[in-house]
Amino acid sequence: MKLKPVLATITAVAVTAVAALLFVARGPLTGCQPPVSDEAVVTIEGRVLNQDGTPASGIYVRLVKSDLDVLDADWVVGHIVNTDTKPFRDVKTAEDGSFLFELQGADANAKNQAWAAYFVAYAVHPEHDAENDKRLAVATDSFSFSNQNLNKVIPDMRFWDLAPDAVTVDADKVTVTWENTDLEPEDGRYLVHFEGTQWLEEVKGNTFSLPLIALEPCEAPVVDSPETCTVKTKHMVEVVSLADGLRYRTAWHTFDATNPKGMGIWYRADDNTSGRTCSGKVVFDLNDGKFSGANAVYQKDAPTTAEEMRCFQFDLGKPYVLDDIFLQNGSLWFHKDARIEFFVSDKDAPQDADWAQIDQWEGKDNRFAHFNLRIPGNGETARWLKVELTDIGAKASLACLGELVVYGTAK
Repeated sequence: MKLKPVLATITAVAVTAVAALLFVARGPLTGCQPPVSDEAVVTIEGRVLNQDGTPASGIYVRLVKSDLDVLDADWVVGHIVNTDTKPFRDVKTAEDGSFLFELQGADANAKNQAWAAYFVAYAVHPEHDAENDKRLAVATDSFSFSNQNLNKVIPDMRFWDLAPDAVTVDADKVTVTWENTDLEPEDGRYLVHFEGTQWLEEVKGNTFSLPLIALEPCEAPVVDSPETCTVKTKHMVEVVSLADGLRYRTAWHTFDATNPKGMGIWYRADDNTSGRTCSGKVVFDLNDGKFSGANAVYQKDAPTTAEEMRCFQFDLGKPYVLDDIFLQNGSLWFHKDARIEFFVSDKDAPQDADWAQIDQWEGKDNRFAHFNLRIPGNGETARWLKVELTDIGAKASLACLGELVVYGTAK
């Protein structure tokens, strides 16, 4: 049976930040311009508007600059989405919503002075602390300067807010709806991200639903026992309107909900119940009640090899009748014919013949993909769970395996 994942696959260079996904449709930006004269005066100006088009005064506009020769997704992740408290420049908008940056010519160049630097300006939503908030409100195209172009007038940056009733919660899912924005691309693509998780989906249309059991269950990581889990009730959803390059708008909405199944049956305990590669080596623990990817295992983490990253076994400690299995924040390096297969065994020490396949997820023609999967347990009894990556063409391997959560009833 081919798995129909809850969330669609998103191809990205980096998967830990929203803005990196904006580069899917357009590759890295490059440029080759002579350095700007050190004595030149460089200016950047524009306006910030409220959602209704009126001027937004007293709003922080933040300018960030690439120290690289090119502006690429890795730089964006480090300097825009994961904003620090020391941006290149900050200004506040005037009463008419306007802002102006005035820089020295030397500031417009990359460190090596052989290429022009790239800049991105973005506004911080007025409801959040500009010095500490890491969530974006709106951003513009990237831009650079030359001796023939020392002034940049950037497009209006207009906030986008979701309606008060944008998020509804029922017995088993949370649904978010939104209106189109003036930055809506032709194919109507939006990116939906639930804070505290790695659950992302690129959506066509104006609505999206997520099962409540995919919400992060705990306020803080659980180290020793599920009894220490403080139930998380406050959540936030972000909706990003995707346009070309770095021009996009994002809105967010907070809502109250809880994960009805909590942490699941796999939690951090001791080395005897840790995840293992199929070669038998203990490599990591999973599901500490936080779905932020903190438990992710990467191929680069020695001494786990690429071959070991193709197969994992998890001892559930005792037999369970399975309901749902969630795999969050995974990524692959794979051939188009690669697939992830899920097996269970009710034996205490399973041999090759003791494993039964319960589902599989088929890859696509991408080299590197971010994925989140909901696997039906199908009522199977399992003492062990195995996740294995197989392929028909070129050899594939998991680049990252994040959180794995198993829900079921002890038998």
